[in-house]
Amino acid sequence: MRKKTRSVVRIERTLSSFFKITGLEQGDPLSPILFSLALQKVIQSIKVVPSGINISKEQLNALAFADDIVLI
Repeated sequence: MRKKTRSVVRIERTLSSFFKITGLEQGDPLSPILFSLALQKVIQSIKVVPSGINISKEQLNALAFADDIVLI
């Protein structure tokens, strides 16, 4: 897990107030597992929406491999 990290965002010359960062650091062993679980939910939700293209009587609305996703 992250250490106590605080960040600030600058847009042009305006700074936001400081805020805490939570979650996993890049390279954490749990990161790909959690990413896959979250992405699986997104893809399941997309399948419900009537969009995409028909190929051989199959509805295709998303392509996913590793950390890449294409929405059609």
